[in-house]
Amino acid sequence: MTRTPGKPDAASASPRSLATRSRRERVKKMERFGGTVFAGHKDAACEVPFDPAVRWGIPAGPLRKGRRGHRVRGRIQGVSFESAVVPRAGRFWLLIPEEILKSAALAIGESVAVGLERPSGPPIGRPARRKRRRN
Repeated sequence: MTRTPGKPDAASASPRSLATRSRRERVKKMERFGGTVFAGHKDAACEVPFDPAVRWGIPAGPLRKGRRGHRVRGRIQGVSFESAVVPRAGRFWLLIPEEILKSAALAIGESVAVGLERPSGPPIGRPARRKRRRN
């Protein structure tokens, strides 16, 4: 096995350095942008400057009845959250739930720093319903 000079291999790396490295890799994958918080029909929203289907290669999926979009994980003003990016009027919008606005101490009209990434691992959102067994 060949090693890159100056870089330890995974077998000799400490668990802490591996955790730091994976966090760094995750941060690199996060799309960062600035925006403004707008009042939406149900939740607040911030315009996303890219199409998630093009950038990440994932198609929009059902979010709930009558709504399709892209599930995302992110940070807004340093607060982590899970939400969705939805298309509206030829643009893409990050939905910002009320509890995130409160946690990040944000109000409608304020400028925000946003970081988004596509979810990896199990899907976020409501778990699938189980069918009831009839006796």
